[in-house]
Amino acid sequence: MTQSLRATLEINLKILKLPAILNNYDKMTTAALTERMSCEQYLHHLTELEIQYRRKKRVEILIKMAKLQMNKSLESFDFDQIKSLKKQTIIELASGHFLSDAKNMV
Repeated sequence: MTQSLRATLEINLKILKLPAILNNYDKMTTAALTERMSCEQYLHHLTELEIQYRRKKRVEILIKMAKLQMNKSLESFDFDQIKSLKKQTIIELASGHFLSDAKNMV
């Protein structure tokens, strides 16, 4: 691929907002030639990378917008906030013993 073609391709990918394809097309081209992929297979792999990238970014954005505290644990949970919640019952459920005992917890 000529330098001008490469530069134009990269500009086009930026304009189209396809960052995963932009970052991966070069190594995917090498893999496609090595593995003798068809044009359709090559394009499929590139678009799959873009879809995976967008899904990952979307989840990151949603988690950030939700302002969730990421390192929450049962040990740090304040059971005093919900009076009707029995700490011992929750700890027992968290242990998972009811699964091996085939015990109905509902």
